[in-house]
Amino acid sequence: MKVINEKGKLFGIINIVDLLALLLVLFVAAVVAWKLFGDSIAETAEKNREAAEREQALANRVKVTYTVRCTNQRESAFEELEKFGYPQQLAVNEGVIDGAFVTAAYSEPATGIFADSEGVGVESTYGSRIDIVATIEALVPPDAFITVGSQEVRVGKTYTVKTQFWEVTGIVETMDCDPAPFVEAGLEEPVYPGDLDK
Repeated sequence: MKVINEKGKLFGIINIVDLLALLLVLFVAAVVAWKLFGDSIAETAEKNREAAEREQALANRVKVTYTVRCTNQRESAFEELEKFGYPQQLAVNEGVIDGAFVTAAYSEPATGIFADSEGVGVESTYGSRIDIVATIEALVPPDAFITVGSQEVRVGKTYTVKTQFWEVTGIVETMDCDPAPFVEAGLEEPVYPGDLDK
C-alpha cells in the first residue's frame, strides 16, 4: 500500500491538505482550551502538590492531646463554641493550623475562694460564670518544645484557644502524648546529676 496514492490521499484515507487543515483546527482548539482552562489545571496541580506536602509533613508528627481550662467565662461563650460543633480547626492570624482541632468541650460552674462573715476562706461559685474545658488534639513534630501553631504547650502554661469562630484564653490543665518519637529523636527526659532532694 502506498503512503500517498494517485489521488493524493494519505494511506488512501485523507487528503494531505485536509489533514493539515484538521491539524490546524486541533492546534487552535488546544490553544483555546489551554487559555480557558490552563490556569485552573495549573492551580489544581499546585493544590494537589501542596496537599501532598502537607500530608507528608503530618505523617512524621506525634499526636498530642491536651485540655485547656478557660476560667470565669460567660455562658454565652460556651454556647457559641457548641453552636459550631466539633471538631473545630485551630486558627492563627495567617489561617488555620494543620492537624490541630478542638475535639470536645464541657462547662462547669466557675468557683473561687471567698471569705465568709468570719473571714474564713470558703469555696463558692461565681454566680452564672462558668469554666470551659476544651480538649484539643494536634499533630506536632517531635521537637524539644511541643508547639501548636506559634504557642508552646505545657501543663500550667497560658494558652489561647482560637478557632475560626471562637477565641478565649485559659491554662493548659492536662497533656498526653506518646513519648517514643521524642526518645527516638534524642529528646528523652533530662538526667540531672546528683540528688535534687539534698
